[in-house]
Amino acid sequence: MPYSDEENSKMMLANIASIEIPPIYCTYLEWLQKQEASHLQRYGVKKETLHDRQFLPRILLGEYFRDQFLRLVDQA
Repeated sequence: MPYSDEENSKMMLANIASIEIPPIYCTYLEWLQKQEASHLQRYGVKKETLHDRQFLPRILLGEYFRDQFLRLVDQA
């Protein structure tokens, strides 16, 4: 899987910035801002420096997609 933590390193960045990802229930940046600082820190991301043009670890993007998918399933 392109975003799984089993096949990706925490250092592997997604090749797309937050601003380029269409929102589903919330934007990627909004989702990131709702995460615990300690969770983001595991990936070397500082919550206070998040911005919409930032390139972040693929694994975090995968978590966002998973969360948004599960919300869609809940509403189906």
